[in-house]
Amino acid sequence: MQTKLLLLLALCCALGSACGGSNTGDTSNGNEGNQAGNGGRGGRGGTLVDFEDLLDAAMHSDSGDGDGDGDGDGDGDGDGDAPLPDGGGDGDGDGDGDGDGDGDVTPDVPPVVPENPGARGPWPVGVRTALLPIVGAVSAPAEIWYPAVRGSEVGKSDEVYDYLKWLPPDAQEVVPAIEKPVPVICQGCYRDLPMDTDHGPYPIALYVHNVGAFRVAAINMMAHWASRGFIVVALDYPRLNLQDVLAYATFGTCTGTGLTEDMTRKRDIDLLMEMLRAPKDSFAFLTGVADATNVAVVGHGDGADYAARASGQAGVKLIVQINNGFDVVPAGDVAAVVYITGLSDTSTVGRPSALSAAFTAADVPAVYAALSGAGALSATELCNAKNSLGHDGMDISEASELCGASYGILRLAWDCKSTYLDQPTANERFSFATVSALEQYLKAKDRSAAWQKIDADWGETRVSTD
Repeated sequence: MQTKLLLLLALCCALGSACGGSNTGDTSNGNEGNQAGNGGRGGRGGTLVDFEDLLDAAMHSDSGDGDGDGDGDGDGDGDGDAPLPDGGGDGDGDGDGDGDGDGDVTPDVPPVVPENPGARGPWPVGVRTALLPIVGAVSAPAEIWYPAVRGSEVGKSDEVYDYLKWLPPDAQEVVPAIEKPVPVICQGCYRDLPMDTDHGPYPIALYVHNVGAFRVAAINMMAHWASRGFIVVALDYPRLNLQDVLAYATFGTCTGTGLTEDMTRKRDIDLLMEMLRAPKDSFAFLTGVADATNVAVVGHGDGADYAARASGQAGVKLIVQINNGFDVVPAGDVAAVVYITGLSDTSTVGRPSALSAAFTAADVPAVYAALSGAGALSATELCNAKNSLGHDGMDISEASELCGASYGILRLAWDCKSTYLDQPTANERFSFATVSALEQYLKAKDRSAAWQKIDADWGETRVSTD
């Protein structure tokens, strides 16, 4: 009976008639579902029914019992979810896209990660903000980027961060309204998307920002990692973050976070790892999908010291140091160390040579990748983050004399030059290099061709397998 009904409906559609889901329900939800099916033929409710779809349903469904508001046969959010067990609709009018946009009622097709490390991965990137308890009831905010359900991003806007929000609150009040905001778009990132739990667990990459920066300083590089199947976590590290640095440098003229400094440069990574092993509270959504036995710690600038000291932490297999080189004493699960630097870094004399020396001295398999035309901050968005007047964070801070700091000294570390790589190119190359490291040592992918490309086209690479 079901097959006959479907074939009659197919004939109607073939003749050009408007065929919807059940005619007893609200078809407006079905139209939304058609959009959420992400193109193709997803979302039958309240729309023209495709002839091939109906034949497909007639051959593969026995009951098809959509309950009346327009979708009739699937979940349609374009996320690759399998159809309901009996072919019956969930009644929410959201269409039936199976993740590939063709509307076929088929088992989920696993996401395919492109071989090219510089290519965006198959997942939309979800982002959430969590709180990590540091001392008692005092917590540090953490940003988490993760592989989200495919299709769940439809109709949503990219996450935008205002970099001025990381200034001390009293300093923010001093900045003239005309200078606000300093927006940076996290491309392909969407707030609070559902986690893709079907294709995990996912390796973890912890990012430690440079001194005077903050957790979202390198958002587009980190979003690139998450799009390729990594859970990425970045903390505002006490005393290392911009708010605390300005407060400390001006003897309390501006307000700090109130969090005590991690004198060992191990405490905060340890606390974060404990939370990832047993997620709870605002981290609870990572339960069962975060692989805390398969972790990389990526440190930029002074954050590279935190990364080096993570050696020996259970589950940490890879240490990545960007634009700073610290000796890594191999311990625990550490299998490799990767050093990535900008060859044009002028923030500290001899910085690239220091990373080269650290690579030479490494007692585990190691990689040294140096990118021509990149400076100390090229792996971040800091140089490119500007307001509508074209002013960057340093321009605004200096003009407003924020916290009474000596900006002549602070500018020495502001390694932003017009001769450096433009931001899209810098993002591409640092994403390429860091993903190559993450996938080689956390996913067992052969990335020798990627290292050769960097050496041939973008700078210099040396690889040690000892």
